[in-house]
Amino acid sequence: MSDNEQALEQEIIALVRQVESAPEEVADLAADIAEQWRHQHDALWGLLNVNAMVEGTGEVDLQHPSLVALRMDVRDRLRNLLRWARESGRM
Repeated sequence: MSDNEQALEQEIIALVRQVESAPEEVADLAADIAEQWRHQHDALWGLLNVNAMVEGTGEVDLQHPSLVALRMDVRDRLRNLLRWARESGRM
Protein backbone atom coordinates (compact mmCIF):
# COMPACT_ATOMS: atom_id res chain seq x y z
CA MET A 1 0.00 0.00 0.00
CA SER A 2 1.41 3.39 -0.98
CA ASP A 3 1.79 6.33 1.37
CA ASN A 4 -1.17 8.09 -0.30
CA GLU A 5 -3.37 5.04 0.14
CA GLN A 6 -2.35 4.70 3.79
CA ALA A 7 -3.08 8.39 4.35
CA LEU A 8 -6.54 7.94 2.81
CA GLU A 9 -7.27 4.96 5.07
CA GLN A 10 -6.06 6.85 8.15
CA GLU A 11 -8.17 9.90 7.28
CA ILE A 12 -11.29 7.77 6.91
CA ILE A 13 -10.60 6.17 10.29
CA ALA A 14 -10.16 9.61 11.88
CA LEU A 15 -13.43 10.83 10.36
CA VAL A 16 -15.28 7.76 11.62
CA ARG A 17 -13.93 8.41 15.12
CA GLN A 18 -15.27 11.96 14.96
CA VAL A 19 -18.66 10.66 13.87
CA GLU A 20 -18.67 8.19 16.77
CA SER A 21 -18.68 11.09 19.22
CA ALA A 22 -21.24 13.10 17.26
CA PRO A 23 -24.89 13.56 18.22
CA GLU A 24 -27.31 10.86 17.16
CA GLU A 25 -28.64 12.87 14.21
CA VAL A 26 -25.16 13.15 12.70
CA ALA A 27 -24.34 9.52 13.49
CA ASP A 28 -27.53 8.41 11.75
CA LEU A 29 -26.57 10.32 8.60
CA ALA A 30 -23.10 8.79 8.74
CA ALA A 31 -24.70 5.36 9.02
CA ASP A 32 -26.64 6.11 5.82
CA ILE A 33 -23.37 7.04 4.10
CA ALA A 34 -21.80 3.80 5.31
CA GLU A 35 -24.75 1.73 4.08
CA GLN A 36 -24.64 3.36 0.65
CA TRP A 37 -20.88 2.78 0.51
CA ARG A 38 -21.35 -0.91 1.34
CA HIS A 39 -23.83 -1.34 -1.50
CA GLN A 40 -21.61 0.51 -3.95
CA HIS A 41 -18.52 -1.40 -2.82
CA ASP A 42 -20.22 -4.78 -3.07
CA ALA A 43 -21.54 -4.04 -6.56
CA LEU A 44 -18.20 -2.69 -7.77
CA TRP A 45 -16.25 -5.56 -6.18
CA GLY A 46 -18.51 -8.06 -7.91
CA LEU A 47 -18.14 -6.40 -11.30
CA LEU A 48 -14.37 -6.15 -10.97
CA ASN A 49 -14.13 -9.82 -10.01
CA VAL A 50 -16.33 -10.90 -12.93
CA ASN A 51 -14.14 -8.86 -15.28
CA ALA A 52 -11.00 -10.38 -13.80
CA MET A 53 -12.44 -13.88 -14.17
CA VAL A 54 -13.47 -13.30 -17.79
CA GLU A 55 -10.11 -11.72 -18.63
CA GLY A 56 -8.22 -14.39 -16.69
CA THR A 57 -6.24 -11.81 -14.74
CA GLY A 58 -6.72 -13.37 -11.31
CA GLU A 59 -7.76 -11.58 -8.15
CA VAL A 60 -8.70 -7.92 -7.99
CA ASP A 61 -6.26 -5.71 -6.09
CA LEU A 62 -7.83 -3.77 -3.23
CA GLN A 63 -5.94 -0.77 -4.58
CA HIS A 64 -7.77 -0.95 -7.92
CA PRO A 65 -8.35 2.66 -9.05
CA SER A 66 -12.13 2.25 -8.93
CA LEU A 67 -12.03 0.98 -5.34
CA VAL A 68 -9.68 3.80 -4.32
CA ALA A 69 -12.03 6.32 -5.96
CA LEU A 70 -14.92 4.84 -3.96
CA ARG A 71 -12.94 5.25 -0.72
CA MET A 72 -12.14 8.84 -1.69
CA ASP A 73 -15.86 9.43 -2.23
CA VAL A 74 -16.80 8.11 1.22
CA ARG A 75 -14.03 10.23 2.75
CA ASP A 76 -15.37 13.34 1.01
CA ARG A 77 -18.94 12.58 2.06
CA LEU A 78 -17.89 12.15 5.70
CA ARG A 79 -15.88 15.38 5.55
CA ASN A 80 -18.89 17.23 4.18
CA LEU A 81 -21.19 15.73 6.80
CA LEU A 82 -18.90 16.81 9.63
CA ARG A 83 -18.44 20.28 8.14
CA TRP A 84 -22.22 20.66 7.87
CA ALA A 85 -22.70 19.44 11.45
CA ARG A 86 -20.18 21.96 12.77
CA GLU A 87 -21.49 24.86 10.67
CA SER A 88 -25.10 24.15 11.66
CA GLY A 89 -24.25 23.90 15.36
CA ARG A 90 -25.06 20.21 15.61
CA MET A 91 -21.54 19.48 16.85
